[in-house]
Amino acid sequence: MTCKRCGKEVETGALFCPSCGEKVTIQESPVNGKTVKKKKGMSITAILILSCVLVVLILIGALAAINAPTDINVEKYVSVNFEKYAGYGTAIWEFDKDRFIEDYKEKLLSMSDLKDKLKEADDDIVKLVVQYCSVCDISPTNSKEEDVAKLLSYILFHSAFCAENQNLNNGDEIAFILDLQQIYGEETINRICDLFGVTLENMDMTYTVSGLTEVEKFDPFEEVVLSYSGAAPRGQVLLANYPDNGLSYSLNAPSIVTNGDEFTVSVSYGEYELEEYVNMYGKAPLSIEKTYVVSGLPQYMTSASQIPGEILLEMQSQSEDIIKATTAEWMSGYDLDISYIGNYMLFAKKPESEPQNMFILLYKMHYVNSFADYNGVEQEYSTDYYFYVNWDDLILNEDGTCSYDKNTYWKTKNTFRVATNIFKEYSNVLREPYNQQYISFTGYQTLDEIYSYYITRNIEYYKFEENVQE
Repeated sequence: MTCKRCGKEVETGALFCPSCGEKVTIQESPVNGKTVKKKKGMSITAILILSCVLVVLILIGALAAINAPTDINVEKYVSVNFEKYAGYGTAIWEFDKDRFIEDYKEKLLSMSDLKDKLKEADDDIVKLVVQYCSVCDISPTNSKEEDVAKLLSYILFHSAFCAENQNLNNGDEIAFILDLQQIYGEETINRICDLFGVTLENMDMTYTVSGLTEVEKFDPFEEVVLSYSGAAPRGQVLLANYPDNGLSYSLNAPSIVTNGDEFTVSVSYGEYELEEYVNMYGKAPLSIEKTYVVSGLPQYMTSASQIPGEILLEMQSQSEDIIKATTAEWMSGYDLDISYIGNYMLFAKKPESEPQNMFILLYKMHYVNSFADYNGVEQEYSTDYYFYVNWDDLILNEDGTCSYDKNTYWKTKNTFRVATNIFKEYSNVLREPYNQQYISFTGYQTLDEIYSYYITRNIEYYKFEENVQE
């Protein structure tokens, strides 16, 4: 047999040529006058190339396996138990930390690798990891083999819980959720998983409540009596009466309320727990809180148009008596014409303000009197001025009637003094001012002064309505 490459003779059956080292290839040799084909052999170079390719593929596969995230079946390590009575059940979840650490202590990255990855992580993730290192008492500089698994278990499951885990009833469905999901969101969970090189499976776990003991229920709010006082928006609500059934009742309402506001009344077991209460009374409240809506409160007026006509006439009559009483001690002989010219209505911008409204009745007085001059001749003097009477906190009742305190009012106290130009003594040199007849009035010389006193100075806290027909 001849080597096809170098042409040297090769022993029959040899795999390689002793002269050139080439693997024997198929060649044609005459046998009994016929040509016989022999198989070609693979060269050493091809074998080496193929071997290298296989090694590279193996290395790539190994690296891919090393860098692939580790799957964590959350459901495998979480269990939920239900306690107490139907309608008052509580979901108690448990996480098997020891089993988790045992399963993953050799499957997660090392503490050294974790520290290297933290150098490139966002600050909020770094702070979160450092925080939990402190919680589970792990020192990055002196860590154990299982510490990374322990750290991950604390970060993910230390504050996990079941949503809607109170007041459960048999048949209710509840969902398991990680605290990090609720506080930080799904993105943070994903970043934590990327940092540790893991993926979480079976996260959407739901459980059906079962095994809770059935107990007789009653409505603890059936005999509750509430009372309201005051007027909107400054009403008050009072828990006037409640049944004697061993429960403690609490009113949870703002200090002031208005129609439409919501508040609650709640019950508790006082010094007992639910189990003790059921053992003592043989039943349990149907619910422990009830929501009420404020209604039926009268309201403070916000417009003079809300005042019934007969009430306005009543106030005008009382105002005129007040004015006459104020001028009763003046010198005799005068005439005073009292004319009602309208009103101002101020109402508070905020429910905390006191008073809630001010109703100011405005009057124009025309004063006429006569005085003797230095010659003894009677001289007539007349002037106009303004007066107010004010009632606060007028209330509009549901039946359209009005309530107010008739005996609590405010009246003008301002005084002014005017010269009459009627002289009591004569001087041919100069009519000295002190020789004039002067008169003092209780009131205001102009309506603008009342406007400034009531409206301008209160505009920060009150809206106003002006109804003046002068």
